[in-house]
Amino acid sequence: MLQNWSRALLAFSVTAISLIIFSIYFKQNFSTLFYDEVGYYYVGKHVTGTGLFNVNESLRTYFYPLIIAVLSLFTDYQVSSVKIIVIFSQYFIYLYTVYKVAKTFFGQKKAFGFWAVIFFGFLNPYLIQATTLLLTDIFATCFVILALLKLLSGDMDKNKTFILSFIFMGMAIMIRPSSLIFIFPMIIVILLKWYLFRKVKISSLIIGALFIPVMFFPQIYNNVKQFNEWSFLVHQDLYAFQSKLAATYLKYGTVIIPDEKAQLIFSVPFTVDPDMSIYGLLLDNPLKFIFVYVIHIFSALDWGYIDTYINDFYPLSRIIGSIFLYIFWFICFSGIYNAVKKRKEYEKEAAFKFISLLIFSIMYLAFIGTTVVESRFGYPVFLLLLPFAGLYLEKAFHFLLEQKKSVTIRKGCIHVIAALIFIMLMFGASFLLDSTTGRINWF
Repeated sequence: MLQNWSRALLAFSVTAISLIIFSIYFKQNFSTLFYDEVGYYYVGKHVTGTGLFNVNESLRTYFYPLIIAVLSLFTDYQVSSVKIIVIFSQYFIYLYTVYKVAKTFFGQKKAFGFWAVIFFGFLNPYLIQATTLLLTDIFATCFVILALLKLLSGDMDKNKTFILSFIFMGMAIMIRPSSLIFIFPMIIVILLKWYLFRKVKISSLIIGALFIPVMFFPQIYNNVKQFNEWSFLVHQDLYAFQSKLAATYLKYGTVIIPDEKAQLIFSVPFTVDPDMSIYGLLLDNPLKFIFVYVIHIFSALDWGYIDTYINDFYPLSRIIGSIFLYIFWFICFSGIYNAVKKRKEYEKEAAFKFISLLIFSIMYLAFIGTTVVESRFGYPVFLLLLPFAGLYLEKAFHFLLEQKKSVTIRKGCIHVIAALIFIMLMFGASFLLDSTTGRINWF
């Protein structure tokens, strides 16, 4: 257990560094709108001026522009003012979500695992940078996590648990439609909790579930009014478009470097019919499909450039950020391995929580593998697997206190060597992936 003074020092240090990282990206991004940000800003401004049901936008759902519109009421409607208030809202909801993850899985601030979660969550440069953009990723990711946490920690005999959980999930879906995929693992987790604890109250579940379609009604009404179409999400079939690109793209990025093309395409290293979708590739050549599918999942874990919109092909932050990320994934996967290996040591409640994280993560990654991946698609997985890093470091902390010095040094060396090998393999695969663009050559 950490002492009071060490907890206070750690909290102050981590928060201060997080604010420094945030201030760097805030200064870089607050005064400018990049690509997709322009669309969200003007749709939000349109909602402010003409109302929620007059949005003639085929690729964006209403809720994120609505958030922008509501927050804009406290500004002078200038671009920088609107962006500043949204940025701070996103940053604080992100920090709050990380804190809730730590509290849900480790409960007390004396636990080393609690502070491990806070450390990796508060200091993630990719996610902090993402809070400084007018994009849907952070809010949607946080609401998905908050929905899951409410299910895991709440009393399922009460209406409140399901109502809040489904409201959070409905908000996530209406901010970012791809969040709909999380409904399926959510149902599995509810069934699992009912099977293990027999605590799920069906009437409460039904009442809570009704809140999701209620949140769809404004979008349905707008789509009928604007496009004469009874659809509850975006007007265009964006997933069909992205699953088609997934057969020929390993990854996708956007560049804002002067005199460079905006599209950064990570192409497959073999010939594929440009009209073929990822599912067509599965039927046409299963081996090629497996290769592309695995690289898509790898790309969801290897985020590469910290900037969502790449403004330098060779920044030092690319190396520093990747080292942070790869160390996290090594610790996280080690935590998963240890949890599975010693699963009989966990109480039923703790086991249920960690199994639920794996269910959400596996199902999401299985879905991501079928679409063209951008770095930001991996954000939900980071927060979902964050507790496993805390679990691993919690066990390592107690091991250091309990074992002989010679044993800890030997095992420590083994883990350090394994981590270095893992990091080098990740860097090698990541740099090879960069080379498929034809515009980035780290070698």
